[in-house]
Amino acid sequence: SAMADEVFLGSFLNLSAVAQRVAGSKELVLVCSGSNDTISLEDSVCAGAILYHVELLKSIEWTDNAFMFKSLYLYVASALTEYLSSGSHYKYLYDKGFGADLDFCLQLNRRSVVPLFDGYEVKL
Repeated sequence: SAMADEVFLGSFLNLSAVAQRVAGSKELVLVCSGSNDTISLEDSVCAGAILYHVELLKSIEWTDNAFMFKSLYLYVASALTEYLSSGSHYKYLYDKGFGADLDFCLQLNRRSVVPLFDGYEVKL
């Protein structure tokens, strides 16, 4: 965040709101949290979903990674939960009893809030 003008928090729950908030940006960098120092399936698909929603609002100059994530999202969008349930982090959380939380978090565009991280705290 030291080099970013603004840092927003995005998820499946606020895809469209995030896209609207960042669509005017000259440059957009998506940073995924991952899991255990590796890329995670759900973060990659979510990044692709955000990019897809940004593309609905403006023309995008694609990097290979961004195009790959967007393509992955479009490929699995109609069976999102089924696809992500194959991921190791999803399975871990499900096995720990967080199935209802997973179901909630995989809903699309249920929230219009886009939290901002100012370097110290998250603000709504």
